[in-house]
Amino acid sequence: MKKRRSAIPDGPRPNKDWEIQTEMTINGRHVKPGTELKVTGWTGRYQFVKYVKTEKGVEWVDLVGGDVFRSCRLDQIKRVHYKNKTDANIVKELKERKKAEKEEKSE
Repeated sequence: MKKRRSAIPDGPRPNKDWEIQTEMTINGRHVKPGTELKVTGWTGRYQFVKYVKTEKGVEWVDLVGGDVFRSCRLDQIKRVHYKNKTDANIVKELKERKKAEKEEKSE
């Protein structure tokens, strides 16, 4: 029998003084959650989740790629892609288009 996942326990949370942003500009391009990035030294594309900066000045970007959650420094980001190629993003875009078309027809 497969082991059930338990709820995440209430443990230490990020410091309240940390600056967390979900939208920003990287390499001259606007980035929001779901935007695909290429990171130097890593294979594949990763989706942007958030930017974090601590009170000590340490900053990083949280990314998701497939089933992997990773973090990297801003200087490691090689490219911000303008076309989405991962399956999850393509499906998301198609759903948004269908929803927009449906709203246009109903008006």
